[in-house]
Amino acid sequence: MPGTDATGPDRSTRTAEATDAGTGHHPEGPGKAVASDDSPPHRKNPSRRDAQHTHVEDPGIEAPSTTADARGTTRRGTGARAKAARTAPAVDLRPLRPLAVRPLSDRVADQIREFIVNEDLAEDTRLPAERDLAVRFGTSRPTVSQALRTLSLMGLVEIRPGSGAYVVHRPDRVMTATVGLMLDLDRQSIPHLAQLRLWLETVGVQEAISALHSPSSAVEPGPDAGLADIRTAFERLRESAGNVSAWIAADTVFHATIVRRSGNPFLASIYESVHTAVIRYEYEPWIRSQTMPPWLAPGEAERLIAVHEPIMEAIEATDSSAALVAVRHHHDTMMANIRTR
Repeated sequence: MPGTDATGPDRSTRTAEATDAGTGHHPEGPGKAVASDDSPPHRKNPSRRDAQHTHVEDPGIEAPSTTADARGTTRRGTGARAKAARTAPAVDLRPLRPLAVRPLSDRVADQIREFIVNEDLAEDTRLPAERDLAVRFGTSRPTVSQALRTLSLMGLVEIRPGSGAYVVHRPDRVMTATVGLMLDLDRQSIPHLAQLRLWLETVGVQEAISALHSPSSAVEPGPDAGLADIRTAFERLRESAGNVSAWIAADTVFHATIVRRSGNPFLASIYESVHTAVIRYEYEPWIRSQTMPPWLAPGEAERLIAVHEPIMEAIEATDSSAALVAVRHHHDTMMANIRTR
C-alpha cells in the first residue's frame, strides 16, 4: 500500500538508529563502539577504583607518590636534626665542680661532735676510749684517732696521752660545717679564708678591749675586769707548748675566748668556724698521719709563746693599736706555716 510504504521504512530506520545509539553499537556489526557526544556516561558515580585511574596528568611529568614524599621529608628532617646536634657547640661544664668526697674520719668526727652537743657534755668530760668508739662506729681505731685529732684542732677536745680525750667546750655545729664544706669544695680559697679570719679577730680584739671599759658591758668595767677567762686560756696555751694535740686545742680556745669577750655571740660563732677551717687545713698532715708540724717541734715552744704573748699583753694594757699589731703578726706567722706545711 502506498501509505504503508511511505511511512514504514522511515519508522523502522528511526527505531534502528535509536536502538543503535542507546546501545553504543554500530549497525554494521556487534562490538563496535561508537563515540557520541550526546550520549550520557555509563555511570554517574564511578567507584574509588575507577577514580584512581581516571585523573588527568600533564604528559611527560610523573606525579609524585604521597607516601614516598612523606617518607623523604621525614628522613630529611631527621637527618637535619642529627646534623644540627653534631655541629651544635657543647655546653661549657667548667662551672660544675667535682663533688667533695669526705673521708670516713671526718664523718666520725661529725658524729662525736653531735654527741657532745646533744648530750650537753660538760668541760673535762672524758670521752669513751678509742676502741669503744671504733666498735660503736664499726670502723678502725686509726680512723677514730684521726677523728679525735680533728676535734682537737677545733678546740673541742683535748687528747691527753695515756688518759684519753676530754671535752674542752661545746661547738657551734652548723656554722663550722658550712665553712668547712666551702673550703673542701675550693681548696685554693684558703688565703681568702685566712684573711677573713684576720678581719674577724681584728674586730673581736678591738671590741674585747672596748668592753673592758664600757659601763654597758656585760662584764664589770676596770683594767682587770673580764680578763680571768683570757688569762686562763693563755696559761693553758703556755703549758701546752711541746705537746701537739694539747697545743692545737689550747690555741683555738685562746683565740676564741678573746673574740667571745667582744660580747657578740654571732661574731664569736663565725670566728670560731672560720678559725677552725683554717687551722684544719694548716694541720691536715698531722690529722692524717700524726706527722708533727715543724713549727710545733719541742724546740719551737718559746717562739710559739712569743707569737701569742703580745696579744695577751696588749689586751691587759687595753692598747688597741698594740693588739692589732700583735694579731697581724700572728696572722703572718700562720700563713708562713700554711705555705710550708
